[in-house]
Amino acid sequence: MASEKFLDCLSDRWEKYTDQLKGISCNRRSITSIDGIEGFTYLSQLVLNDNELTSANLTSNTDLTTVSINGNKLTNIDLTYNSKLTRL
Repeated sequence: MASEKFLDCLSDRWEKYTDQLKGISCNRRSITSIDGIEGFTYLSQLVLNDNELTSANLTSNTDLTTVSINGNKLTNIDLTYNSKLTRL
């Protein structure tokens, strides 16, 4: 389940347009989970710096070219199918 703070960052309007959102930037919001990110299949940029993430599964986000997740508590990140990724 996605953290409430992550959902707040995305706001209600983006939940209906997951196929149009190209970038997410949610820094310093105490986000603990990004469950549900798999629905944003057209994301090319994801910026989640200085949160409280311990894991991130981005295997469904195959259009990602940039991921910035500095300042988290990550112990696991899955980028298995992210062949377009040029910046981590």
